[in-house]
Amino acid sequence: MTDTPAHTESDLPLACTAPATRPWWVWLIPALAAVFALVLASVYYAQRGHAITVVLSQGHGVEVGTAVRCRGIVIGKVENVRLSEDFTQVEAIVRLEPDASGIARAGSRFWLVRPRVNVNEISGLETLAGARYLSAVPGDGPRQGRFIALDEPPAIETLAPDGLEIHLTAHQRGSVQPGTMILYRQVPIGTVLSVGLAGDAASVELRAYIEPAYATLVRENSRFWNVSGVGVDLGFGGLKLQVDSLQTVLAGGIAMATPDRPGEPVRTGRRFELHPQPEPEWLAWQPRISIGAELLPAGAPRPEMVR
Repeated sequence: MTDTPAHTESDLPLACTAPATRPWWVWLIPALAAVFALVLASVYYAQRGHAITVVLSQGHGVEVGTAVRCRGIVIGKVENVRLSEDFTQVEAIVRLEPDASGIARAGSRFWLVRPRVNVNEISGLETLAGARYLSAVPGDGPRQGRFIALDEPPAIETLAPDGLEIHLTAHQRGSVQPGTMILYRQVPIGTVLSVGLAGDAASVELRAYIEPAYATLVRENSRFWNVSGVGVDLGFGGLKLQVDSLQTVLAGGIAMATPDRPGEPVRTGRRFELHPQPEPEWLAWQPRISIGAELLPAGAPRPEMVR
């Protein structure tokens, strides 16, 4: 009988372990997926545009979806409306269009366009039938994310930049207020921008704007006076009542005249006295002064200025 040899532990085969290897391209798939997700996220946030906060004293119908316009073009929309923490103001979160993010700078101004009616101006009537919107004027300061909206539209923003700005000094304010018309032969040629006391409180100072087409009418020897729109003359022929336009009756106005021999044209900043009433000779002045070409009929000869 043959004996089977006994196997020792050292004679048994040993198992070898090695880490499983995967092809390199297996890792390419999740890497590409991560890059694609990052691209989608960046495109999404780029398309959303920049978010700013516009603070208003009153909501006046502002809601989610209210448009924000600059020069009539929609540049964003209100994304959320909420009360401030102290419940004294309204905060509108505005999402700007990507190409309009440059308006989020210090100096930019925002205001709500809504119907406004007074004796000097009727504006925002398009919002009676349509939706109200926020209007904006860009600034040129550093980046900014929070803005305080104006309660009233800035008058100067609706005026041509090449107009003439002058200052008038009066003893009393009378019925003059911002928006009061400046008239030449009862034709509106400008408007009053602001009214306030002089620095020494000895007089009233007015900032006035003359439209570019009429700037040549204002000369060194021009005269300005306050008009109420109503004139009364009691003489031997009886009582004569002269009534001007309803607007000047309600809000007053400022008239101007230039002598038959006009003086030199003036520049922005020129000061004039605002007289309470005109001298009789001022009403008889009839100078011939060239005004803006856009006010003349096509092909009409321009009148020569008489000195």
